[in-house]
Amino acid sequence: LATRSVGDLPLKTREAIFKNPVSKIAFRVNQESAEILAPEFEPVFSKYDLINADNLVAYAKITVRGELSAPFNIKVRTDLLWGIENIKITHNIKERSRAAYGRDIRELEKKNRHKRN
Repeated sequence: LATRSVGDLPLKTREAIFKNPVSKIAFRVNQESAEILAPEFEPVFSKYDLINADNLVAYAKITVRGELSAPFNIKVRTDLLWGIENIKITHNIKERSRAAYGRDIRELEKKNRHKRN
């Protein structure tokens, strides 16, 4: 589940979500979400840790071979995500998308002007 704030979820939905999944990963969260999530990561990490996490840092507690791990933190490696090979792949995806779905900007502007008049 991805949400801006756990507190935005209806209580019954929130309870259902947190009762079921065993593995949990949380990136930086707001105060309200930290209050709700902190018990999942304590005593290793506190709500302060969840609120003040650096960019691309997450706190996790996962199941490994049927056993629940102790909470740990991870940092997303951007060098792997945005390395040279991935830049080439990204370029290819953009080019294919433009070829399939792209339209001439002049045609779009003309169409929009026509709609306004």
